[in-house]
Amino acid sequence: MAKKMNRNHIDEDRDRLFETLDEIKREIAVLQTEVKREIAVLQTEVATIKKVVVGNGQPPLEKRLSSLESELKQIQSQSAKSWQFIVAISAAVGSVLLTFILNVLR
Repeated sequence: MAKKMNRNHIDEDRDRLFETLDEIKREIAVLQTEVKREIAVLQTEVATIKKVVVGNGQPPLEKRLSSLESELKQIQSQSAKSWQFIVAISAAVGSVLLTFILNVLR
């Protein structure tokens, strides 16, 4: 009788173990599906980013940024030179006007 009860416990434990293993297999299958879906999403996102960075028919992003930065520096340099020229001309015109006014007032 003790052997029979012991055997029943073993059978119950085995059945619970197999049920648990089946649940784990189902959960793993669900996780695999979710991982595959996430991989597909990531691949499309990376492809989009790659098109932007690599260029998609245009120069690579780094090269485009570099050329824009150099153009911006040139524009800033030209703007600074223009302001320097305007200030110099203004000073010259101001001094000529003041000289003329002083000569007229004498």
